[in-house]
Amino acid sequence: TIQAICHVDNREHSLNILIGCLENGFKDGSIRKDVDPVKMAILLWGMSTGIFQLSHFKQELVLEQHNLNAETMLQTFFEYIEMFLKA
Repeated sequence: TIQAICHVDNREHSLNILIGCLENGFKDGSIRKDVDPVKMAILLWGMSTGIFQLSHFKQELVLEQHNLNAETMLQTFFEYIEMFLKA
């Protein structure tokens, strides 16, 4: 269907934007040069999708069992990504 094609195109477009951002980070020296931009973009896409779903759909469970609210979970996720990628 047209909707399915548009959905795939949007995902591919988002992935290409992320790859471009990583490549820009290589050029300006803010991102480690030993990171493969395509692989990292796919990993970031998957991890961010997972963390957003977890923080939305399982936030009560995570808060109850681990005393971790959605905001802290997301903040920690981005901090760890930055630590990994930072040159």
